[in-house]
Amino acid sequence: MRVLLTGARAPATLELARLCSLAGHEVHVADTARWHICRGSRRIAGVHRLPAPRRGHQAYAAALGALAARLDLDVVVPTCEEIFHLASIREEVPGLRIACDSAERLLALHDKWRFIGLCEAAGLAVPRTRLLDAGVPAAGPGAGRWVLKPRFSRFATRVQVVAGGAALPYLAGDLPSRWVAQEFLDGPVLCSWSVAQAGRLRAHVTYAVDETAGPHGAAIAFHTVHHTAVRAWVAQFVAAHALDGQFAFDFVDHAGGLRAIECNPRLTSGIHGFRGLPGVVACLLEGNAGPDDAILEPPAGQRFRSRLALSAFRRPSRAGAGLLDARDDPWPRRLQWVAWADLFLRAAIAGDDPRRYSTRDIEWNDD
Repeated sequence: MRVLLTGARAPATLELARLCSLAGHEVHVADTARWHICRGSRRIAGVHRLPAPRRGHQAYAAALGALAARLDLDVVVPTCEEIFHLASIREEVPGLRIACDSAERLLALHDKWRFIGLCEAAGLAVPRTRLLDAGVPAAGPGAGRWVLKPRFSRFATRVQVVAGGAALPYLAGDLPSRWVAQEFLDGPVLCSWSVAQAGRLRAHVTYAVDETAGPHGAAIAFHTVHHTAVRAWVAQFVAAHALDGQFAFDFVDHAGGLRAIECNPRLTSGIHGFRGLPGVVACLLEGNAGPDDAILEPPAGQRFRSRLALSAFRRPSRAGAGLLDARDDPWPRRLQWVAWADLFLRAAIAGDDPRRYSTRDIEWNDD
């Protein structure tokens, strides 16, 4: 098949591109940025640019349609937050298969408040979570420690941990109803990435977080584990909502039981666990799974790390394979310095945190 992966800026996208190539597909990538890690990969047949979807859906849909016609694409696989924009314009690009669930489902999962309701509807226990609307006093949501975060956010750049009774000055200038307060849970952080097809789990990986970008940020060092409770939780959730596509969840393995705290309905670092296992591509792209097909799951004990991110966030060195490593494909690792320099320069000019700036052109904040 001729496959287009969007979100070429992400290490996870490069991993998926290599797996697609290993599975025998012709792989193209697209992004709004000129410099990204996929540019130098010998596994990628073509690198393309698209306009920023946040600046106009019509221009984005027209550009995608023109690119799809020129390349005679079989399928587009969204990998980053442009998935929400792509899902919302599927009807504007007739005849093009976009491998994701509906916009309605994806946005409900992306919303940290609505996600809790979906967990409850699936019969799954949840942490205490409150919408910071007019019913929550300015002094805070209640006794205990609470995690405050916007309903639509990523990388935990605005997360605050507060004690009950503390004032909430950082909500000034933002609508309280756009934030949630969730009880703080102690315990190891676990993440998962899975592929579902019509409510059936086809591929799954659980990984434990070793280091994060910032106090509550994305994983920059992690290792794969086999965790029966996480896999069972995910299987129950995707079945209850008949989900189709890629879905990632963050958990706390709390003393009171496993609790999911949020969902990323897109590709995440979990794909690195499938390195050298191109069978995951068939799970993602082919819709012919039988009822007795086994769930594809990578070995436990694989360790991965982002060397550059560990250095940038002054985290200790970790054992494991680099996120960009591949002996037969060395240029992405070499070009990451160019991509990072370009990102940091543009973020500095805009006066923004590089993590926030890295998704500013593709993110979806329900606005």
